[in-house]
Amino acid sequence: MAKPQKEPKLPGTNRRTLLNAMEALKHPRVDVKDTKAIEQRITDYLQFCVEKDVAPSVPGCANWLGVSVQTLQAWYQGATATPEHQLVAAKFYAIMQDVWSQDMHEGDINNIAGIFVGKAMFGYKDTQEIVVTNRVTNELTAADLIAESKMLPGGADLIIDGTGKMLDDSPTESEQKEPVEQKEQKKKLHRRNSEKN
Repeated sequence: MAKPQKEPKLPGTNRRTLLNAMEALKHPRVDVKDTKAIEQRITDYLQFCVEKDVAPSVPGCANWLGVSVQTLQAWYQGATATPEHQLVAAKFYAIMQDVWSQDMHEGDINNIAGIFVGKAMFGYKDTQEIVVTNRVTNELTAADLIAESKMLPGGADLIIDGTGKMLDDSPTESEQKEPVEQKEQKKKLHRRNSEKN
């Protein structure tokens, strides 16, 4: 099967992308202690994305704030700063997840790239759920256990009493008594050996 050809970038695409990213340089670093200023800068960034028809991103927003992506993620996760920082970051991340979800649903972004974004930016993980069910419950009676045991390979030969305990029907190996002649011979041999000594 032929690989689909990647469409070439339109002329000027790289220029436009770089100019949009450089827009962040026009804004001074936000005061990271002022959550109102952080919220306003995030709003400005999203408004810029709307006006320029640019896809918003976590790295883009971090660039506008003048902080690292790790700092923005730490605010969102509540690992650093104040609850107010977490609330502001959570609002932004909620918008980003909504945009990401719509883009994935409508096929606007490649599935592999979309999964990477979900894991890297929003903490999504691959999970596998294993459900274990137990057939034997506490409601089984001794009679049920006996009936089930009889169905096991070799179970027909089991002898089980009314309490569900298996009884040993195999013959016990009792100590075999030595024949009288052998005992007498051993005694004689023992006497001879003691007389020699």
